[in-house]
Amino acid sequence: MRTTRLVTVAWIAWAVVAVLPGSAPGAPAAAPAVREVWACPMEDTVPTLAPGRCPTCGMKRVKRAMKPGDKAKMAAAAKPAAATAKAAHTPAPGAAPKPGTPAGKAKYHCPMHPQIVQDKPGECPICFMQLVPIRQEDVRMPIEGRAVVNMDADRRRQLGVATETVRRRHLTRTIRLPGRIAYDPGLYEALTEYQSAAEAGARAGDRTAGPMAAVLNAARLKLARFGLDEAQARALAASGRVQTLILPGDTMWVLASAFDQDLAWIRRGQTARIEVSSLPGRKITGTVEAIEPSLDPVSRTATVRLLADNPVGAAMRLEMYATVRVEAEMGERLVVPRDAVLDTGERKIVFVVRGDGLEPREIETGIRADDGLEVTRGLKAGETVVLSGNFLIDAESRIRADIAKMMSAPEPVSGSVPADTDTPRPPAATETGGHAH
Repeated sequence: MRTTRLVTVAWIAWAVVAVLPGSAPGAPAAAPAVREVWACPMEDTVPTLAPGRCPTCGMKRVKRAMKPGDKAKMAAAAKPAAATAKAAHTPAPGAAPKPGTPAGKAKYHCPMHPQIVQDKPGECPICFMQLVPIRQEDVRMPIEGRAVVNMDADRRRQLGVATETVRRRHLTRTIRLPGRIAYDPGLYEALTEYQSAAEAGARAGDRTAGPMAAVLNAARLKLARFGLDEAQARALAASGRVQTLILPGDTMWVLASAFDQDLAWIRRGQTARIEVSSLPGRKITGTVEAIEPSLDPVSRTATVRLLADNPVGAAMRLEMYATVRVEAEMGERLVVPRDAVLDTGERKIVFVVRGDGLEPREIETGIRADDGLEVTRGLKAGETVVLSGNFLIDAESRIRADIAKMMSAPEPVSGSVPADTDTPRPPAATETGGHAH
């Protein structure tokens, strides 16, 4: 059925070309002729059927009516490329046929427009190039559903396909957290309880060592629930900053919410940049002081406590909204640009430059950084991947893979019915490519 539809589409395209000026008599008269082309207004260059720029002067082509001789010019310009492509697919005289090529299975396609496929020779209805034979062994599929796309450096340059080399480099990631200026009576109470218990234990000495030790241990557990240890509690008490949990002073506390996937990269002592929504333009620097050990069961976040300078004094109000940015260092890793990766949802695919071809390859990724993705499998340092134009290349790759599957499928016997016709089958999953964030 797919072969019949493809032949029908190719025949319609052939009919369009056949009625162009200079075509053979007797062609179907019902098909519309191509009457407009795109040409340079300054240079007498070969017109095309699509907009673009003149290769001589760089001016944009403009649309005009097709003139006598335009088709001959376009066909003459296409002959060298068609001859080269045909020579690459034609065996030498007397040579044995290539193994794996079933008789009667030859199909023809346009070297410039691989979606044009038919069962017999002819002209491409888009660029008028001669169609060249394509065989199953000419299509290489390194991964399921994707085939190698033939594209040399000159064609990549003409199409604006950008590439980049995969290499090892130092990764950083900016973690953005929602926050607020803290009013934290719970932590204030835990700190004052610990301070009181520690002072009472020191005054009592050995006389009440047992009871006071229990009270002090309970105060330590309260602090641990807020992500603070005993050393931090003593340092805060000595600095006199405990009261800033109730009212901001020269310093203030900021509470930020971090999701579990971000917590692995946030540590005590890290510096953070804080922006308060109601005070735009103010640059505030803070330090991560504590990270709560448990997640909120509703929001699935943990509270990160930061101590920051207060540059505006009394103008800083409790519960003001803030944005916290923490710079996380991730070390040296093998990195691929995020724009180079097509994420289908089930797998991640890149196109690797190998000679005059673009090879699809499935990879596995790890850490997502600001400007790249860590590669854990599928690429090596020094390989070159496609950075832009991935969607068009992926479309051509899938077309080529479909052609190979169609050519390898056995021809149905006339009048026969497949044995599993009545067996219900689940619908096939459609895979669509897309960029990583």
